[in-house]
Amino acid sequence: MTADPEFRCIYPCYINKNFTIAQGRRLKKELCADTPTIEEMAFVVQRLNIPCNIEHMKKHPRDFWNRGRLKVKIQGRDGPINPKASNKNELLGLIAQFVPKAREEIVRMREERKPKTQTNNKKKNNKKKKGKQKKKRR
Repeated sequence: MTADPEFRCIYPCYINKNFTIAQGRRLKKELCADTPTIEEMAFVVQRLNIPCNIEHMKKHPRDFWNRGRLKVKIQGRDGPINPKASNKNELLGLIAQFVPKAREEIVRMREERKPKTQTNNKKKNNKKKKGKQKKKRR
């Protein structure tokens, strides 16, 4: 992707409660979330109807073990895309506020997708094997 001045980069370490300012945190600890993931952050940004791109292989220089960043378009031609997030700091605050709710929503969505036939599989495993059995040697 080429450098686009309309898009701003947002890393998970910006809103991580467990990080210090020297490690890359941008907000007060009271406003931050506990270990946000890039998927949770993208979920929140998409719910705010703000265009974003997820770049999974990018890393923050101070947090190079955790991969991922969001490229977010905050400003449009007529002003801010979402009036609640007119600048980057407001958007970071909104993301940090809604990450715990997004985490619950993502878990709920994953549980709905799981197949519900797991109890039937346990019953099938208890049956004897069908077919010709090999003779045991003495």
